[in-house]
Amino acid sequence: MREAAISGKGRKRSCKKALAATVAIALLAAGSTGWAAPSRPTARPGASWAAIARLPDWRGAWYLATGGQFAQGGVAGGGSPSLTPAGVAELKRADHAYFDEGVNPPLQNCLPDGMPHIMDYAFPMELYFQPGKVVVYLEAYGQVRWIYTDGRKHSEDVPPSYNGESIGHWEGKTLVVDTIGMMPETQLVISKNFLGVRHSERLHVTERIGLSAPDTLQIVTTVDDPVLFAAPWTTTKTYHRKRDQLSEVKEYVCSNNREPLDKNGKQTFQFNPPPK
Repeated sequence: MREAAISGKGRKRSCKKALAATVAIALLAAGSTGWAAPSRPTARPGASWAAIARLPDWRGAWYLATGGQFAQGGVAGGGSPSLTPAGVAELKRADHAYFDEGVNPPLQNCLPDGMPHIMDYAFPMELYFQPGKVVVYLEAYGQVRWIYTDGRKHSEDVPPSYNGESIGHWEGKTLVVDTIGMMPETQLVISKNFLGVRHSERLHVTERIGLSAPDTLQIVTTVDDPVLFAAPWTTTKTYHRKRDQLSEVKEYVCSNNREPLDKNGKQTFQFNPPPK
């Protein structure tokens, strides 16, 4: 009996040694072939509340340094795009409708301008971080933009909307945003004509958003529409931060400021600037 017990213990020790040798051989083989256990993916910036704490501080209300579209004559950031023949014809049509026929811009009928012109207003905006998302709340028309930073791609079939579908990613401390899917009813303002021109379905907007100073936000916007523009059109907007309570974004109800219209939908009251 004692000899049998000793013999059983010996067999157990031999099995353990054989198993250890097999594991060692496997590990050596894995090392020689370059195999390694898959590493955990690196978390995207802003993917969690802890990661959001490491993002730039964009709190507060942001105001356009230029005073908005009316101070610039339509476009904040300055400059004019180079137009294709189709773009020249479309601007001529829009100028005739606006300056000669008095056709109202969408804003005078309480419709938002949509992207990218919604970012040209003198009204303030606030930016909020959520895991996988940046939310832009604009006082003008109570508009909201959702910029998804969770790694998703653009939808294969984007449902048209005023502000389109925005997908973003972080490059260091700069948020890069790609927006498509703006509905045809939105007008693209490129001059002193607030009616704007009708863009094509190929309208594509890219923004690079980041701090250029502690209380200065800069947005470099590139607008591309190969039907209208001979080359992509880039403008730079500068916003200043205000942190006091009076400067916070407030409720905006367009119908409270809506101008009276006649039976044809045109203004019965025209705003004219004071004489020089």
